Amino acid sequence: MRRRLRLSLTARLTAYFSCCSAAVLLGLGIVIALAMERHFAVEDFTALYENVNVIRKVAESSSPDDVRGRIRDALQHRTDFVARIQSAD
Repeated sequence: MRRRLRLSLTARLTAYFSCCSAAVLLGLGIVIALAMERHFAVEDFTALYENVNVIRKVAESSSPDDVRGRIRDALQHRTDFVARIQSAD
């Protein structure tokens, strides 16, 4: 014959509360992590788009001989961006 382990009402409520709290906190952590990842991806894309627009505007408004120097001057204060100009194409 097996004897069933009977937990008190307090022990059962404590176990249920702990499981529910862990599930809610885990879910909230996942939601916050995904929101932060999306936010920083948008920020990175926006910064990259701005830098590409600067290069595009300089390339459209300059002669091919002056492009390299003007892009260097335009991007000089942007230390987190590196552009490599290989040819006019």
